[in-house]
Amino acid sequence: MGVVAGWLITHGYAQRSSQELRREAESLRHLTTLILRALEEADFVELNREDGKIIGIAFKRPVSDAVSVADNVKTKQDTERTEESPAPEPTERRTFWSRLFGS
Repeated sequence: MGVVAGWLITHGYAQRSSQELRREAESLRHLTTLILRALEEADFVELNREDGKIIGIAFKRPVSDAVSVADNVKTKQDTERTEESPAPEPTERRTFWSRLFGS
């Protein structure tokens, strides 16, 4: 008897969840269609349709001339390091908690 009651309760929740999911999917499908139509009217995309349903999308990109950017950078090293000059000593590492709360 308990198995049957459990199945009935589970079945009821599953049916309700399924209907809710279908409503949500239909709402999202409608919103997506509205957005795609707006993009098509703004001439950003071209929609492919079959029997009134959107089956594909092609993005339109404006073609522009190639742009070239160049720059000349000069660097200056403040100090020279040689094999005889040792690397600077590493600073003491602070733990996570001391960095977080300061000390």
